[in-house]
Amino acid sequence: MGQRILLVEDERALALITERHLQALGYEVETVSGGEAALGAVERERPQLVLMDIVLGADELDGIDTTERLLERFDVPVIYLTGADDDVTIDRAAQTEAYGYILKPIERAQLRSAIEMALGRHRAERRLVQTKQLLWTTLRSIGDGVLTTDGEGRVVMVNRAAEELLGRPPEELLGRPL
Repeated sequence: MGQRILLVEDERALALITERHLQALGYEVETVSGGEAALGAVERERPQLVLMDIVLGADELDGIDTTERLLERFDVPVIYLTGADDDVTIDRAAQTEAYGYILKPIERAQLRSAIEMALGRHRAERRLVQTKQLLWTTLRSIGDGVLTTDGEGRVVMVNRAAEELLGRPPEELLGRPL
């Protein structure tokens, strides 16, 4: 069973071509044509990745607005598919922290590499979050006082033992110089 990809594309001919590319690459594909439909499909189907057209015709939400809402609610990587290569659109899209931007017409090799890079980056980011959570849990539970600082010497973490030793709550310590 292949990885699930949600394709958000309102031009039916382009959607069919992209679906065929994705299926030939071994992905399971669901296609919707608008932003609201995309939000519902991600909640229902939990795809591993979303391919998002930026211009979504008559829908009230364009692809960038939809991506912002998706990323607020779900942990899913998004790659834009679009014919728009103007600076304003690219700058606006970059603000959403999407995983890629592919210009139409879409080539199968380009699509495959963008998807695999996005999925790999997403897996790495998830592992990093899990590692941070494990480290934080470990540091909070040890009996010795521990403070960590960033590169500029500002406190970014303080465990309970350090709070007790210093007699100060974390909100008085975090972000301040050591």
